Amino acid sequence: MEPLHELARRLGASASVVDRLATDEHARWAMLSEALGDIALHPLVLAATRAEPDSMMAASVVMSALEVVAPAERVSWVAALPAEERAHAARRADDLGMLDRVLAGVTSPDEVASLPDRTPWLQLRVAGTARDPAVLDLLESRGTTRRVRGAARQRLIDLRKGRTGG
Repeated sequence: MEPLHELARRLGASASVVDRLATDEHARWAMLSEALGDIALHPLVLAATRAEPDSMMAASVVMSALEVVAPAERVSWVAALPAEERAHAARRADDLGMLDRVLAGVTSPDEVASLPDRTPWLQLRVAGTARDPAVLDLLESRGTTRRVRGAARQRLIDLRKGRTGG
C-alpha cells in the first residue's frame, strides 16, 4: 500500500481516510480518482493501480486514466492490469487512439471506412466531436446504433450552422 500512502500524503488526506485505505475500496477509489486530476501524481496512481488487490477497481482506475493520460502512456496503464482484465481496457485504449487520429484529421480512408465496425462507444464519441463531414456522413448512414446516427446527424447540422463546439 506504499504508493497509496504517498498519494494520501501528497493529497493531504485525513488520518481517518488513511486508516481506511487498506480495507475500504471507496476510500481508495476516491483518492485515486482525485489524483488522476494531477499529472504529477500519475506515476503514483499507476503504481497503486498495479498493487490494487481488487481487479475490478484497478480496471475502473485504468479506464478513467486512459481518458486523461498522454496517448503514449496508455499501453503502460493497460499493462498495469492482470492479464485476464486487460481486453476491455486495451480495446478502449485503441478506440481512444482512433479518436485522437480522427480529431487530428490524420486517419486513412481505410480507418474512416472501418468506423462502422468499431465499438459503439467510439462511434458515439466521434459522432459528437468530429469536424470532418465525410466521417459524420458515414456515421449518420452506417453507425451501429440509432443514437450514433442521430449524434452524427446533429453534429453535421451544428457544423453547417457554424456551431463547431468541442
